[in-house]
Amino acid sequence: MGQTKEALQSGRRGSEVIVTTRLEKVAFIMAKVPFHCLLCLSDDDSWSSFKKRAFVMGINEGNVNHETIGKQIVQRCGGVPLAINAIGSILCFKTAPPVFNGEGYHIWVVKMKTYLQAFDLWEVINSDVEPEPLRANPTVA
Repeated sequence: MGQTKEALQSGRRGSEVIVTTRLEKVAFIMAKVPFHCLLCLSDDDSWSSFKKRAFVMGINEGNVNHETIGKQIVQRCGGVPLAINAIGSILCFKTAPPVFNGEGYHIWVVKMKTYLQAFDLWEVINSDVEPEPLRANPTVA
């Protein structure tokens, strides 16, 4: 860590480097100035961000089942913006993804787990608990 800090300190005047981490210890070690801790998104902000990605151009928007399941997905992301945006972006290009129509749920979970593990996000969104299958609104046929 010391060599990295030295290398970053030898930059040209006015140049800056932004370091992002989920570990406060790393932020403290790297900080030349006070660091800023970002909080998780609120439920409303999480849903808004997810909708912008998953329901782009109105695809899947307005369907009660899609919104019910989408809100469950967002809840499982725990307010982590990268997880919300990544999953929403994956779902946006599918007019009837398995997670929305009830088919292949477990296959979808495995794919999402693999994708999120690649970005070290699975542990952030409760990987120690295997999620229950997502449920569509039971009042909608």
